[in-house]
Amino acid sequence: VAGEVKADVSLVISITIIGFMTLHQVGRTAFDTAQGNLHISDWARSRSPQQVHADRAKNGGGGFLGYLKGLKRDYTIRFDEGFKGATFKLIEGVQLTQASMVDQADHPYANNRCEPGDGPIPTECRSAACGTCWVGILGGNDHLSEINPLERRRIARFGYIETDEPRPLIRLACKAKATDNVTIVIPTWNAVAGKYLEGKRIAIGGHSSSENEESVVKPRRH
Repeated sequence: VAGEVKADVSLVISITIIGFMTLHQVGRTAFDTAQGNLHISDWARSRSPQQVHADRAKNGGGGFLGYLKGLKRDYTIRFDEGFKGATFKLIEGVQLTQASMVDQADHPYANNRCEPGDGPIPTECRSAACGTCWVGILGGNDHLSEINPLERRRIARFGYIETDEPRPLIRLACKAKATDNVTIVIPTWNAVAGKYLEGKRIAIGGHSSSENEESVVKPRRH
């Protein structure tokens, strides 16, 4: 197949694996009825899996010039690997959402849940109360701060992930601070799992999380 379409063999294998995993997760019926429309930019199409992996592993220290910047060293956060310009800058030690909000670039491929002027990461509460800013970490996970107890409780409460790892691959961007380049993926939906679990708790006689100090803020957009 790779020879027929003149594509990199490893790329075809990677796409095939993703396809089978998607089929396994959603089931045959949903897979067959999906429209299957997917836009891939020429830039993304031209990159091999090795190039993608290498870019994810790049550090942004900048050598001697980076040293001269001192405390104001900035790094690159890539939020969509499908487009070359889908990045924003982050000053060392700043939360992902804070850096995103500083970015005023017009990203036509940003998530449709983003408000004008808020940057490419969807945000609501900025205090780990809503789960809107959850992201997946594709590269540079060791460049992020360790998860704190509040963030750990919240991502479990939202139904995103339950883990004891110090740096899990799912984070709340309003709590994760970066000290170098990071590549993330922004889900197209949010809080669906959390609201479902919340409803199940109430249905079996539990209390809504809105009755305690860790209340869930209902997102405005989905």
